[in-house]
Amino acid sequence: MMQAASAALAMIEGVRNPGLVIGRPRILEARRTDLDTFSVGDEAVIEFGPGLLQFLSLRNDRGVVLGEGGAFEWTIPVGAAGTAAYAAVEPAGFEGVNTWTGVSNEVRWMRACRPDETLIATCRIAALTRAATLPYRVFSRERGDLVVEGEFVFVSVTSDAEGLYVMEPRRRPDAPVSARGGAGLRDFGSHPLAPAVTENDASEPVSWVHLPVWSASAPPLREPPEAKADPLFVLRPPRVVRATAPRGNPGAVWEWLFPRDLLRLLGHPIGGASEPLGRRHHPYGRLLEGMAVHAALEIGGGREPRTLRVEWWSPTRGEADFRLRSTLLACAGGSAESSHDIYEGERPVGTVRVVTDGN
Repeated sequence: MMQAASAALAMIEGVRNPGLVIGRPRILEARRTDLDTFSVGDEAVIEFGPGLLQFLSLRNDRGVVLGEGGAFEWTIPVGAAGTAAYAAVEPAGFEGVNTWTGVSNEVRWMRACRPDETLIATCRIAALTRAATLPYRVFSRERGDLVVEGEFVFVSVTSDAEGLYVMEPRRRPDAPVSARGGAGLRDFGSHPLAPAVTENDASEPVSWVHLPVWSASAPPLREPPEAKADPLFVLRPPRVVRATAPRGNPGAVWEWLFPRDLLRLLGHPIGGASEPLGRRHHPYGRLLEGMAVHAALEIGGGREPRTLRVEWWSPTRGEADFRLRSTLLACAGGSAESSHDIYEGERPVGTVRVVTDGN
């Protein structure tokens, strides 16, 4: 029986799909002449994951790509380069203080980006006059080839008359540090970024290190990588975590994990709107019913739900993933009846009874 249950579970789950995840691009490392300011020759490397392009490459039922008109397979690598450029001119701790904007960009593509690859973008401060000249290159971490290269020109759009937080750059690597730039900053010896970070740091993956991201004259001081943050967007599918018997067997108990991702999507505004996507669908109540119908059709092998009764025990808050305990009460003549206890984390939120029809 347990072997059959295991086979059924494998059949239900198939290959475990992590779902759609849009991560946060992050700075892998920056090399600077002075960790308290930006200088000619400073360089930065960033990582840009595949989630955004995967999402924008999805198609509706008419075959139209969600990102139609944006040419994202070409522009996302350039966006990654822009992130590297900002990382080069904004030392750690000063993000958003010395605000920059682009005034020009020259682009040379080698190929389009693919939805299955992570981009590694590198940018160098080549010159500082009234503007910053920022040549860049973007590589595929998986394939190791150059995807796009080009050059930004940035100008600073903010300043402070008293110079309290405008960082004075070094226009040459060997130039002395400006007294104005050092005002109010920590001494180098106590600077939190002073310790060098090696490429063999066990806490950081090094799969990008083989790429030619640094110039031969890259400065010696290194900023450590940004900490990994929670993804910007996650949409994981539900999955069975335990089954005592295959589908269609009365008495079978299946335990499910239903991530809260779908409820978060329906319960929050998107695309600059002010109202939630699921407005007037009442997703905080409908989701319990929907999860139960999904589980009932799977455990009973039916094709359509016929009746449902739900009892809410406590409000749904969307604060944790959902767990379902589904029990197949009866199954005969193509009809099945099942009961589903639903928990948000460890907190019970409802019980749903569903009758399905297989005819």
